[in-house]
Amino acid sequence: MSSGPRLRVLIVDDYPIYARGVVECLSREPDVECVGTVGTGSDTLAAIGRLTPDIVVLDVFPPGTTMPVLARRIREEYPLVNMLALGDVSMELTALKLVRAGVDGYLLKDCDGAELGRAIRVVARGEAYFTPSVASALVHHFRLLSESPRRVTTHEDSLTDRELMVLELLARGKSNREIGEILYVSERTVENHTRSIYGKLHVHDRTQAILIGQQKGYVKLLDSEDIIGGKGMLSFLR
Repeated sequence: MSSGPRLRVLIVDDYPIYARGVVECLSREPDVECVGTVGTGSDTLAAIGRLTPDIVVLDVFPPGTTMPVLARRIREEYPLVNMLALGDVSMELTALKLVRAGVDGYLLKDCDGAELGRAIRVVARGEAYFTPSVASALVHHFRLLSESPRRVTTHEDSLTDRELMVLELLARGKSNREIGEILYVSERTVENHTRSIYGKLHVHDRTQAILIGQQKGYVKLLDSEDIIGGKGMLSFLR
């Protein structure tokens, strides 16, 4: 039995049967108490104020809003409330947006009750909990963010940090649209970055830019192991 106060959890999901299943799973956790369920994103903030949960378990697609918008509002209005997102698949790009919006964890809906309880306890301690496939993709992405600024001080072509990121994503086979989604900019902005890259590297197309970038060490030539290991990131960034 739990020796302290139970963790108060609010469930946000528009499928009543699934929400009831989550409540049933949590009822087996002695240190967790489900204080209520909400069906729409628009009702969530009011429910948090009324029910004072410690953790909000959120469906990735709340009706009436988007998860990043809802998560941001929860973080702004209730900064002490932790958030755990539940999704149907490993939507890694969505996970990145949610991390930036303030979500503390991302779990797949096919998890069992024990893992859900464990994730709730982890985020309640102020730590992060991500399903392994999403965690791996997040590591790849933030490694990409951290490596590009280091390289910018060593090259002679005056490529900016953002241009180095665009070049690396071009080398990974991403389209302009996909790069725009990854970097949260318009496709037109990506096109401007690529034109700038071509001019600075004195090339005329993507293939030449990638080859020169590899020769200069701005991007590495992907071997089979990199491609296999990068699948998580590629799906994450898609």
